[in-house]
Amino acid sequence: MQQQTPGLEDVRSIYRMIHEVCELGADAHGWRAHFQSRLLSMIDATMANGYVMRLALKPAAIKPDVELMVLTGTNDAWKQYLARGDLTDNPQTPQIMARFGTDFTCTRQALVDDATWYGSEFYDRVCVPSGWDHHIHSQVCIDPPGVINGCGICRPVGAPPFGTREVAIVHFAHQELAHLWRKPDTLGVNALPKRLRQTLHCIRQGLGRKQIAQQLGLSAHTAHVYEKTLFSKYAVTSRAELMALLGSSIRPALLPLEQDNDSFEEPAMAQTPADQGEIG
Repeated sequence: MQQQTPGLEDVRSIYRMIHEVCELGADAHGWRAHFQSRLLSMIDATMANGYVMRLALKPAAIKPDVELMVLTGTNDAWKQYLARGDLTDNPQTPQIMARFGTDFTCTRQALVDDATWYGSEFYDRVCVPSGWDHHIHSQVCIDPPGVINGCGICRPVGAPPFGTREVAIVHFAHQELAHLWRKPDTLGVNALPKRLRQTLHCIRQGLGRKQIAQQLGLSAHTAHVYEKTLFSKYAVTSRAELMALLGSSIRPALLPLEQDNDSFEEPAMAQTPADQGEIG
């Protein structure tokens, strides 16, 4: 079913939000927390959880191996439910798993009827103590690298159901992120080794060499080496040239940099003893 397009003011707000999360892009947890907080305020909701899981998950496997999860506005009851790792008692789960690997955004009502939902043990045992009821589910499939990025947003017990406007906002925002992730990275920015991407992110923040070294736990010499490596790789001579060339290729990180392959051999430059062992 084709999704409704948000209104003009909502679209403007979404694009401002996308710009903000691109600025936070190297921090996979930080940008999601900001994204979720902004979405909650736009659609008058109180709780959100963002997650990434591998596409290789079999539909029958109800306990997915979640690679990343960011919670916003959750309480202990909800965290205890997540910690159990068993989703089989949630009446929404079969319909969500049937859509796994596709792009979709829908409300709880599109997955399970009210009688089943409010009559379930799950609602009494998990939802009421957790303080949530109406739900929007949204997932996008990003392949490569073969992951699902998902977001669940809730309103509390007693609040009105989500309408078409709220679903349209979540869907549009999530699809804009998916567009960034699916766009060809012709300059290889997002395939850079972890340390080079971290250095690039710091440069985009306007940090000086000493500040970069301090933030990344490096010596000033090693920070200098990483910066010059970026200059050499992209045939530029200044930070301004680097940003002008790479700015449009930078997007929010799907996963924390620590989970990426980081094979990087530093170019031959003289090092001080303090620098040994810092590369990688």
